[in-house]
Amino acid sequence: MKQVLKNIFILIASLLVLGIIIYTAQVITNLRFKNNNWLKAIANNKQISFSDLNNLLDDLGLGYSSNNAFQQKWLDFIVLLPKLKTDVELQQKLTNLEPVVNDIQNGGLMFKIINGDDNALSSLKELANTLSLLEKYDLKVVKNLNYQVSNWLSFLGETETKNYLLLFQEPKISRPSGGMLGDYGILTFENGKSNLQGDIIFDLDDLLIKKIIPPLPLQFISNKWFFHDVNWFFDFPTTAKKVMEFYQETSLKPEINGVIIINDSVVSSILSITGPIKLSEYEQTIDANNFSSFFDQQILEGAQATSEQREIFSVFINELFLKLKHLSTKDYQQLQNILLTSLNNKDIQLFSDDDQVEYFFDSLNWAGKITESHQDYLAVVFNNLDENLKIDTRIKNVSLETKISTSTITNVLIIKSPALERNDFNRETYLKIYLPKGVKIIKATGGYFKGVNNDWPFEKLNYQFDPDINTIESRQIIDSTNSLSIFEESSKTVIGTWAKLSAQSFTLTYELPFSPLNLNQWNLIVQKQSGQNIKFSYNLVPSLGGKLAPTLFEFNKSIPLYQDLDLNFGLE
Repeated sequence: MKQVLKNIFILIASLLVLGIIIYTAQVITNLRFKNNNWLKAIANNKQISFSDLNNLLDDLGLGYSSNNAFQQKWLDFIVLLPKLKTDVELQQKLTNLEPVVNDIQNGGLMFKIINGDDNALSSLKELANTLSLLEKYDLKVVKNLNYQVSNWLSFLGETETKNYLLLFQEPKISRPSGGMLGDYGILTFENGKSNLQGDIIFDLDDLLIKKIIPPLPLQFISNKWFFHDVNWFFDFPTTAKKVMEFYQETSLKPEINGVIIINDSVVSSILSITGPIKLSEYEQTIDANNFSSFFDQQILEGAQATSEQREIFSVFINELFLKLKHLSTKDYQQLQNILLTSLNNKDIQLFSDDDQVEYFFDSLNWAGKITESHQDYLAVVFNNLDENLKIDTRIKNVSLETKISTSTITNVLIIKSPALERNDFNRETYLKIYLPKGVKIIKATGGYFKGVNNDWPFEKLNYQFDPDINTIESRQIIDSTNSLSIFEESSKTVIGTWAKLSAQSFTLTYELPFSPLNLNQWNLIVQKQSGQNIKFSYNLVPSLGGKLAPTLFEFNKSIPLYQDLDLNFGLE
């Protein structure tokens, strides 16, 4: 019985942190190998104090001080432990489920999905059945896990075939969602079985018959809004819906159920596991080291190439998918780690037209959605609008200082990008800066307007306005003094301007629409642009006579912005 209880506890701890497929697998490792004494205490029916529990959570990085949502889930399981000792049916069910959980964590589920196994979803379905048995205990963690599993079953096409438009973007030719779209694929799931076919994005441009006037900044490089530039919105759900609109205009089949966007760096990481892909017909070998240059070359040549010349990427995708089918179990574990890291770092963004699945992705911060904020907010979005498609590998430095006075709260934002070569001093960047709705602009330096060439006869050629872009642009305010366009997008005030960030820093001073009266806490949310190499620093200056509560955050220190930040500071 002691061993059974020990095994069951390990199992339900595994269930607790399942998340996606290997969500927080490191926690499981720590639990199994660093907390043997704690597990023995449970097996020996010793009473566990809250102090002991807190020590365990600290070991796992889930301590009370972190305000982590896992705390309540762990406490739920502590409440469940006495019931495990008397419920024989539950013991047996959980014990039998251990190999199922191990199969999911060790890459077995992914292996079955990629290889088209007829029982690809058997592990998830068995997990769902066992969770249904646990529902009678009214545990929040069980409801949460049931919710997660049901959403993954839906996403993977348990009851109906799901088709997702897979878009590969190049962040070195930056666009609001991350980068210019270079290639695409259709990823299909049918009861868990997967299939992937790919092609170059310019084929979709050719099929897009409808002529749409591009957003004003894009008119400097294009007289039509093409598919490869459709990702003009920083809010990924908004971009994804626009992608689906454009795809529908091509009349291609099948109809799609969502959009997945992937940075080229993810493919390079996958190639580090699969090994080189030989394209004998084209006398090329693509590997982790040269994929980025291969991808860039596909973009550069794709705009002028014939459809026959564009077939190379389709061949590459097919060969890569075949390689994935022959990976070892260990390789699949590495692949899962790559995908999880990429999702957390916004190198992969997901959208589903199923509202429940989309809400689930957003809860994991994988949907690329603009976050609602009750105080300060910042997202700096870089756009490399070069008609020659020159890549930009410069680091972008973003610094923000907040000054709180007795009557106002003022921010000073500075953006610059050190040159890597002489030509960088003349490189232009179009900035979209997302701020809390209602900010008041005080001063801006380093930005400028560019006059749009209005000679193109849009009306005569029967071009159409995009309703979303038209709504934004028709309501924008032009600040001639500071060379800014000010508009609203996704419930944020957005500042648009052109800048040469290697030649001169762009500085923006603005007043926040919040009162400093009775302010005892300050929150700042910073969202990163997918794929961009951004370093961020922050400083908070309290009002005269006030001071900051102790914090581990290092002010005025430049840090890589790998993920979104949610910073909270106490004011005394």
